[in-house]
Amino acid sequence: MIENGFDAFIPDPFKAADCYEKAHNNKNTDATFNLGLLYLNSERFGVESNEALKLINEAALKGNTKAQEHLINIGYVNSRSEFVHANLQVSESDSELEEEEEEDEIRKSEFGNL
Repeated sequence: MIENGFDAFIPDPFKAADCYEKAHNNKNTDATFNLGLLYLNSERFGVESNEALKLINEAALKGNTKAQEHLINIGYVNSRSEFVHANLQVSESDSELEEEEEEDEIRKSEFGNL
Protein backbone atom coordinates (compact mmCIF):
# COMPACT_ATOMS: atom_id res chain seq x y z
CA MET A 1 0.00 0.00 0.00
CA ILE A 2 2.95 2.36 0.48
CA GLU A 3 3.36 4.16 -2.82
CA ASN A 4 3.66 7.58 -4.42
CA GLY A 5 7.16 8.56 -3.43
CA PHE A 6 7.84 5.81 -0.93
CA ASP A 7 10.54 3.31 -1.78
CA ALA A 8 9.21 0.12 -0.27
CA PHE A 9 6.12 -1.87 0.49
CA ILE A 10 5.61 -2.07 4.24
CA PRO A 11 3.47 -5.11 5.12
CA ASP A 12 2.89 -4.05 8.73
CA PRO A 13 -0.13 -1.70 8.64
CA PHE A 14 0.96 0.05 11.84
CA LYS A 15 4.38 0.86 10.38
CA ALA A 16 2.67 1.99 7.18
CA ALA A 17 0.33 4.22 9.19
CA ASP A 18 3.34 5.72 10.97
CA CYS A 19 5.02 6.49 7.64
CA TYR A 20 1.82 7.97 6.22
CA GLU A 21 1.29 10.05 9.37
CA LYS A 22 4.78 11.54 9.10
CA ALA A 23 4.30 12.35 5.42
CA HIS A 24 0.80 13.71 6.13
CA ASN A 25 2.32 16.05 8.72
CA ASN A 26 4.65 17.27 5.96
CA LYS A 27 1.61 18.10 3.79
CA ASN A 28 1.91 15.12 1.41
CA THR A 29 -1.61 14.69 0.04
CA ASP A 30 -0.91 11.18 -1.28
CA ALA A 31 0.00 10.13 2.26
CA THR A 32 -3.09 11.87 3.67
CA PHE A 33 -5.28 9.97 1.21
CA ASN A 34 -3.55 6.66 1.89
CA LEU A 35 -3.72 7.15 5.66
CA GLY A 36 -7.45 7.80 5.34
CA LEU A 37 -7.88 4.66 3.23
CA LEU A 38 -5.87 2.60 5.68
CA TYR A 39 -8.03 3.78 8.56
CA LEU A 40 -11.23 3.35 6.56
CA ASN A 41 -10.42 -0.21 5.52
CA SER A 42 -9.12 -1.54 8.82
CA GLU A 43 -10.81 -1.70 12.19
CA ARG A 44 -7.45 -2.50 13.81
CA PHE A 45 -6.70 1.20 14.31
CA GLY A 46 -9.87 2.06 16.18
CA VAL A 47 -10.46 5.11 13.99
CA GLU A 48 -14.08 5.99 13.20
CA SER A 49 -14.98 5.97 9.52
CA ASN A 50 -15.96 9.65 9.62
CA GLU A 51 -12.43 10.53 10.82
CA ALA A 52 -10.93 8.46 8.00
CA LEU A 53 -13.21 10.22 5.50
CA LYS A 54 -12.07 13.59 6.86
CA LEU A 55 -8.50 12.70 5.93
CA ILE A 56 -9.53 11.59 2.45
CA ASN A 57 -11.60 14.75 2.04
CA GLU A 58 -8.66 16.87 3.22
CA ALA A 59 -6.49 15.36 0.49
CA ALA A 60 -9.25 15.85 -2.08
CA LEU A 61 -9.69 19.51 -1.15
CA LYS A 62 -5.96 20.01 -1.62
CA GLY A 63 -6.22 18.70 -5.17
CA ASN A 64 -5.41 15.00 -4.80
CA THR A 65 -7.23 13.45 -7.75
CA LYS A 66 -7.17 9.91 -6.33
CA ALA A 67 -8.93 11.14 -3.20
CA GLN A 68 -11.43 13.09 -5.30
CA GLU A 69 -12.19 10.03 -7.44
CA HIS A 70 -12.58 7.86 -4.36
CA LEU A 71 -15.06 10.24 -2.73
CA ILE A 72 -17.05 10.50 -5.97
CA ASN A 73 -17.07 6.69 -6.37
CA ILE A 74 -18.41 6.09 -2.87
CA GLY A 75 -21.04 8.82 -3.25
CA TYR A 76 -19.53 11.15 -0.66
CA VAL A 77 -19.68 13.99 -3.21
CA ASN A 78 -21.41 14.32 -6.57
CA SER A 79 -18.72 15.79 -8.80
CA ARG A 80 -15.27 17.37 -8.98
CA SER A 81 -16.82 20.81 -9.17
CA GLU A 82 -17.49 20.54 -5.44
CA PHE A 83 -13.74 20.30 -4.85
CA VAL A 84 -13.00 23.26 -7.09
CA HIS A 85 -15.45 25.47 -5.17
CA ALA A 86 -14.27 24.18 -1.78
CA ASN A 87 -10.62 24.49 -2.81
CA LEU A 88 -11.11 28.17 -3.58
CA GLN A 89 -12.48 28.69 -0.09
CA VAL A 90 -9.62 26.71 1.46
CA SER A 91 -7.05 28.66 -0.55
CA GLU A 92 -8.48 31.98 0.58
CA SER A 93 -8.45 30.97 4.24
CA ASP A 94 -4.94 29.52 3.88
CA SER A 95 -3.63 32.81 2.45
CA GLU A 96 -5.29 34.75 5.28
CA LEU A 97 -3.63 32.44 7.79
CA GLU A 98 -0.25 32.86 6.10
CA GLU A 99 -0.64 36.66 6.24
CA GLU A 100 -1.45 36.49 9.96
CA GLU A 101 1.60 34.29 10.58
CA GLU A 102 3.81 36.73 8.68
CA GLU A 103 2.44 39.62 10.74
CA ASP A 104 3.16 37.68 13.93
CA GLU A 105 6.74 37.07 12.82
CA ILE A 106 7.19 40.77 12.07
CA ARG A 107 5.83 41.71 15.50
CA LYS A 108 8.15 39.21 17.16
CA SER A 109 11.17 40.56 15.33
CA GLU A 110 10.25 44.15 16.17
CA PHE A 111 9.35 43.63 19.82
CA GLY A 112 11.15 40.42 20.67
CA ASN A 113 9.56 37.43 22.33
CA LEU A 114 7.87 39.02 25.34
